Amino acid sequence: MKTASAFKNRHFDTALILPNSFESALLPFLARIPRRIGHATDKRAGMLTQAVPVPVFKKMRHEVFYYMNLVASMVNPEDAKKLFPISDMPGSPPLKLYVDVKMSSKIDSVLHDLGIMRGDILIGFNPGAAYGPAKCWPWERFKDLANKLCNIFPCKILVLGTQKEEEIASRICDGLEDRVHNLAGRTGLVDVAALISRLDLMVTNDSGLMHVAAALGVPIVAIFGSTNPVTTGPWSISATVVRRPLDCSPCMRRECNRGDFACMNRISVDDVLSECIESIENNVVNIVAER
Repeated sequence: MKTASAFKNRHFDTALILPNSFESALLPFLARIPRRIGHATDKRAGMLTQAVPVPVFKKMRHEVFYYMNLVASMVNPEDAKKLFPISDMPGSPPLKLYVDVKMSSKIDSVLHDLGIMRGDILIGFNPGAAYGPAKCWPWERFKDLANKLCNIFPCKILVLGTQKEEEIASRICDGLEDRVHNLAGRTGLVDVAALISRLDLMVTNDSGLMHVAAALGVPIVAIFGSTNPVTTGPWSISATVVRRPLDCSPCMRRECNRGDFACMNRISVDDVLSECIESIENNVVNIVAER
């Protein structure tokens, strides 16, 4: 109620409600924002002034188009389908995120303090995922991958994540000396975006940081288990998805009904390593030579 009151005092004209949850529509409703536009999900249509039908392609196309459909409906409800491309090619239309110059300078200092030099190939690991364990590749395999990458390339690895991933990140870094650095829980969203912008490669589970890396144009190797890369894969032409689907995948569950997380455990270190090597050789080697 306090937040709704603050919103009401700002006299907003329109609320474009991107999340699908009931709660996300409740706030602008309580704030009495005159125009409230969102998809008609979660029994919240009565709180919206413009309840946009869920498009028939919802589970067949990337989520980018689901949200573009909502924006297009706000502009011209009768012509929404004509206002965004038919192409499903990742990265078209492009998704872009930019890092503030001051933050970029701050990150220079952080990397310098970690002993990361200009010639080093910089790789990010994101071993967590807020959605649940079904989206997480085993941390032991991230550790093995780190060791193999450091033996092949002159690289340094930053393990990223929230405070929840601190312990896992610590385990990944243990014994790898100054080649792998634990930054989990030590950066805010703006900081971590600036760090990701400096990476030559991001190895990640299906997560928010994966999408940040995609928007920053960083090459990605994304590991998918229970979720669907068609709808939530990295929106980038510089991304590769590694998955070993089963008959039950994508199940979209947080926990594994089978109990063995087989769709994740079937993905070997060498499966991911080969994609990392290809990405580094295609995208990084020439850049490093120029540094």
